Amino acid sequence: MPWLTISTISLAINGLLSGAYQCQQVAGPLETDNVCRDTLPFQPELFYIFVKL
Repeated sequence: MPWLTISTISLAINGLLSGAYQCQQVAGPLETDNVCRDTLPFQPELFYIFVKL
């Protein structure tokens, strides 16, 4: 039957998430502000597979 085809589709969404937090405490008078930084990068991954049998 040449008109009959079977297809398989696979879709996956993955990702990598990491975080970092850093503070610097400055020595001195109590009015001195402490400096803090943070970051949260995300790297998405998309997998798409199409198989026609």
